[in-house]
Amino acid sequence: MINAQAAAALEDAAGRSSKRKQDKTNPMVIHIENGRLMPNTPNLRKHPMYRVYGGALDAPLAERMKWLAGMMRMPRKVINTAPAEVFDIGTATAEDLVVFAMEEYGQVLDAKLPIKKLRTRVAELAAAAESTEPELG
Repeated sequence: MINAQAAAALEDAAGRSSKRKQDKTNPMVIHIENGRLMPNTPNLRKHPMYRVYGGALDAPLAERMKWLAGMMRMPRKVINTAPAEVFDIGTATAEDLVVFAMEEYGQVLDAKLPIKKLRTRVAELAAAAESTEPELG
């Protein structure tokens, strides 16, 4: 049976070792001023002077500095993990369709048109907008 003091000591040791645990997929970080490689641990990864290094580990200093210069010029990839809101034209009312077309596509639709024609028009606007949008990647 383990006492409370021993359990606390084990928990503390586990917490300390996780701070020093090296990332397996990207094992090194590089210093942005001098190109020095260090183990990729959570504390070093948070440091403002280090970046995750993706180059060759046995590369000479000149190659590491070239890699670093190229990495510093490249913009960081931005992703949106929030799911986009979906507008269902099959369940929307005529008023919803008119408002949606105005807000999303800047098109004024006649609210007096039959709902089927409004849905068709909004679907056409969406298809036209999709074909003209540049792909992000």
